Amino acid sequence: MFVMLLFIRGIIVCAIEWTFGFILLLLYSLHYIIAFFTSEGATIIAFICFITLLQLSIFFSAKVLFVIAILEKHANLLKQQLIFQYITCVFLLLNATFTFTADMGGYNEEYLFGRNDPFLIRIAAIISVIFIFVELYLRLMTKAVYTFINETKRFRIALDNSRWRYRKRVYFSYCSIMQQSLSSLAKSQSIPKTEDIMNATRKLTLSSLISNKIDKREVADQMCQTTNEPKLLRRI
Repeated sequence: MFVMLLFIRGIIVCAIEWTFGFILLLLYSLHYIIAFFTSEGATIIAFICFITLLQLSIFFSAKVLFVIAILEKHANLLKQQLIFQYITCVFLLLNATFTFTADMGGYNEEYLFGRNDPFLIRIAAIISVIFIFVELYLRLMTKAVYTFINETKRFRIALDNSRWRYRKRVYFSYCSIMQQSLSSLAKSQSIPKTEDIMNATRKLTLSSLISNKIDKREVADQMCQTTNEPKLLRRI
């Protein structure tokens, strides 16, 4: 629920900034379209229009990155947006100061904007001054979203590191257990059991006894043949 609220807060910030950008784009576009067809004499209206559209294009590009940062939960892009919001306030103040200075007679408005007392430019300057305070408040809202996403990223990194350490410990403990079991198995196979030793000795004794009996019978048969004694002696 809290994550959803922060996400909605970021979308609201984007929507307000996009609305402000479209309002300025509409006011400046209407003024310069009218001024291009009605201006007479030497002016630098084309250069001023180029600078204004360049500023608005940079503003909208940054807001596109802002939307991507919120949707993708990218902390670095949000950090850049926090810096860009300060830069936006500075440029809005400079543009408004330049417009009000020209309006009060400090510059030749007809040479700059193509006509005297440009109503649409004046409205854009007033909206820019008001939006400076709105932008500072929106920056506070953006900072809360950035803090949450950044802390969530750090927590995920710490959790992944702990999981990796746990897997390494389990793997090494498994390897040590297997090594101990294999070494104990090798020792048990290399040392013969007592039962096997007893069976082997029994087999050896029986075979020796059987061979001794066979030798005795052969000796008795030879003696009977040489002495011509009865065969009963062979049963001894």
